Amino acid sequence: MKNLREIAEELHLARSTVSMCLSADLSRYRLSPDTVARVREYAKANGYVPNRLARKLSRSDSSAVGLIVLYESSSEKSTRALETTMERLTAEGREFFIQNVPGNKLSDALLFLKGMRVRDIILFGLMREYPPSAGKLSPANERLRKDQAKSAALLKEMRLFAVDYSFPVPEDTLFRENICRMGIDRRKTLRSLFDDLLRSGKRKIMCDINTHVALPEPEKYIRDPRFIFQAYDNRKLYEHGKKCAGEFMKLREELQPEIVIFHNDRSAIGFIDELRRYGLKVPRDVEVIGFNNSEICDYYNPRLTSVRIPVEENTETVLNAVLNDADVEPVRIQEAEVIWRESAAL
Repeated sequence: MKNLREIAEELHLARSTVSMCLSADLSRYRLSPDTVARVREYAKANGYVPNRLARKLSRSDSSAVGLIVLYESSSEKSTRALETTMERLTAEGREFFIQNVPGNKLSDALLFLKGMRVRDIILFGLMREYPPSAGKLSPANERLRKDQAKSAALLKEMRLFAVDYSFPVPEDTLFRENICRMGIDRRKTLRSLFDDLLRSGKRKIMCDINTHVALPEPEKYIRDPRFIFQAYDNRKLYEHGKKCAGEFMKLREELQPEIVIFHNDRSAIGFIDELRRYGLKVPRDVEVIGFNNSEICDYYNPRLTSVRIPVEENTETVLNAVLNDADVEPVRIQEAEVIWRESAAL
């Protein structure tokens, strides 16, 4: 297999002439038809394959779009939005690069996309910020904060659209430019959900530790610490739900909880599956609510009540802006919606 330099040497032509002969747009050059035919026939006979990626990167008008999926943040809620994005970009003839990384490797994905001269990036998966004022963090969140400092520096020449952002925005945010935040205020959403449950007469509410941490004034809603599941595994959310079920069974007879709330759907489903092993049914013996309204909620048995985040609508807004080279308002805080199904009701 010959490369461009070898073809030029063997045909006694300038490398630039060979490159122009192999170009997809010959109309831009004044070339002899005989020379073009000779170069192309020789290249084909010797297995030359043009490096279209390198050719694309040599242009200053690269229009590829970056898609980053944070796979440790219940990103299945973004599946439909991601599929729609790829379909639309393909239909529009726009190239795209996908990076699938954990939250503390966002800078690696940005660095790769910067090397591909990508300007616009859509971020799928929950984005939280940990600014310098956040104080002492867990080792995992400290790694995340350090990575965010690197990521913020890389955004000076790109635009990042976070379609599932966790508000509020920290006052001393590390991301100060070229970022669009779109999402919900989870603290406000949880407070509204707990208030609705209390008004409906449900007062014995259990929740996992992540839900409790995000809940404003938690003592108003959870007065007994035993109503908070201590089991936690952010990388194995389904197993996390199963562990919570074990805690639930130890306390069920004494506490008699009425409803359980999880910070994601996978844990809620793991919890329900494990309860079946003990002979319990949802919602007959206890009600369950998830978070993210992932696609499986409609097909699981029982159909899972969950909090819906407008990721698909946000993605459509961003796509319209990217494809039309338009701007998007830098902050968009939306109302979440509880989709009530069989697993829980007011």
